[in-house]
Formats: sequence, C-alpha cells, structure tokens
Amino acid sequence: MRARASYARARAHVLITQTHTLQLAQGTADRVVPYRHATSVQTLIPHAELVSIEGGPHDITITHPDAVAGALIEFFER
Repeated sequence: MRARASYARARAHVLITQTHTLQLAQGTADRVVPYRHATSVQTLIPHAELVSIEGGPHDITITHPDAVAGALIEFFER
C-alpha cells in the first residue's frame, strides 16, 4: 500500500510541475468518478483545462464521441 501511495505522489508531482497544457475531459453525469473530482484536479494542476461534457457518463468516449473528438482536435490544433 505504501508503494502505491508513493507512486501516486510521484505521478502527481510530474503532472503539477510539467509546463505543457493538459486537457481533462469529464462527463457531468459520471457516477463512477463524480464531476466534482475533475474540478478538484483542475485546481491542483494549474495548466489543466477542463472540458465538461454536459450529461456525459463515465464512458464519454463511447457515449459522446463527437464532443470528445472535437475537444481533442481543438486542443491538438493549438
């Protein structure tokens, strides 16, 4: 358990200290990982952009593929 927590801290440090923009995509109706967690992660990673998929459940890549693809295309074209 300690090794897992240490690994999680190390990964979090990498995300927080990197300088590249990071995109988070989260469905607002996700019942597995509640939407409030995405907004919490966004505040922890200063360079993170949150794409909110209105009404999207946990599997937004399957249920809302056009919205996810559009957000990714826009992100990578910058």
